[in-house]
Amino acid sequence: MAGKTAGQKKKLHTGRHASAIKRARQSENRRRYNRKYMKVLREAVKAVRVAVGGKQLTDAKTALKAAIPVIAQTARRGVIPKPRAARQISRLTTAVNKLAA
Repeated sequence: MAGKTAGQKKKLHTGRHASAIKRARQSENRRRYNRKYMKVLREAVKAVRVAVGGKQLTDAKTALKAAIPVIAQTARRGVIPKPRAARQISRLTTAVNKLAA
């Protein structure tokens, strides 16, 4: 039977001390959390970039409107730094505005 049986936990490759085991467990949980929100962030940013690259103004504006809250939320959760979020929002907005001009 493939997979884990009831009561069996995933083995983390760490030290023997309780603090090291806990730290590895926390790191793994944070990694999963960050990966989940980074994927959503990348998809939102990519939608704007694709629309701008295709010179589709209405699609770019709607994608930007959807992407801004996603970027801000990702920063608020601590997945990315707040200055990086502000920079991404600024650059995407500039790209859409250039397309409009």
